[in-house]
Amino acid sequence: MQDLKEKESRVEDSIREGNTGAAVLGLYELIIAYAEIRDFAKAETLRDRLYEIDPMAIREIAQSGDIIEQKKSQAIDSEHVQLWADLYHNLSLEESNALYYSLAHHDYEPDFVLFREGDTDRHLYLLDKGLIRLSFQKGDKELYMGTIGPGDTVGAETFFARTRERTFTATPVTPVTVNALHPSATEEWQQETKNLSSVLYDFCFRNDPIADFLKGHKTDRRKENRVPVQGTLAVRVMDSKGNPLSRPFKGEFQDISSQGISFSNSFKKESTAQALLGRSIALKTRVHAEGSQEEIRKVGQVVAVQSHPFSEYTFHVRFDRPVPQKLVNIIKPESTSGKSPDLDLEI
Repeated sequence: MQDLKEKESRVEDSIREGNTGAAVLGLYELIIAYAEIRDFAKAETLRDRLYEIDPMAIREIAQSGDIIEQKKSQAIDSEHVQLWADLYHNLSLEESNALYYSLAHHDYEPDFVLFREGDTDRHLYLLDKGLIRLSFQKGDKELYMGTIGPGDTVGAETFFARTRERTFTATPVTPVTVNALHPSATEEWQQETKNLSSVLYDFCFRNDPIADFLKGHKTDRRKENRVPVQGTLAVRVMDSKGNPLSRPFKGEFQDISSQGISFSNSFKKESTAQALLGRSIALKTRVHAEGSQEEIRKVGQVVAVQSHPFSEYTFHVRFDRPVPQKLVNIIKPESTSGKSPDLDLEI
């Protein structure tokens, strides 16, 4: 290691003296040396320095990058790759390395709670060893959903910003080994790994056991019955003090309960739709209840965003103050909300 430090010092001397050729050669050799001893962070820092010193050193820049990726690949745990073969099979060398070296390895004992229902933690967990129990609360009862094991992921809903809060609790029932991925990693992945997020998304939801758990147990996690309603509602994004942040827009009514509402809309950019997650919104609509039209004006928070084909998204809103249950009880299922509401959203 001392030899490498001395060589770095000589490279800096070459840079100060204006001897670019010697500096490029020295940096290239240092990059390879650090990659060999698996100090990839140092190797990549020196490669950035190489590009800074001489952007025209194309051969050295390209070859050192290839060598770093090769050495990274060789250092990956083969058992991990074998377990997650269905995921890594769809990734390039650069994407595989980017994913693997973004993971944080953790070991947990039984009964350590990985996350609880209602948490806003957004880590995605890849389970390498052990078993994790999934459950959720309904009233004062904890209901069992199922158990996941090696090769399963958990936490994709919040990681990919489909929900703001965890919708169930994950608790190890044996000693477990997990690899945690923070959502900030997706922002750090470079241009050459731009396909990684979509592959990971498809893998997680294609292999998501939660829907099957609920279907098999015929269990509904919703605490309140929802009434399907057709029609439109007016929506406006608000700040924390209740001031409007956007012009009003219209959404397509989906359903309503005393605690919340869901509606759909189309957005050209996914980032625009996802930006509503966690936001406070004001909304106005009408519902058909026992032959009359009842107007509903509410403020709530967007707690889930779900994407659908053709750039359509469904937004789930939790009211700050509930709608009277007696009103919900008299709404006719599949009824229309009637005349489209105007966009005057003063509440």
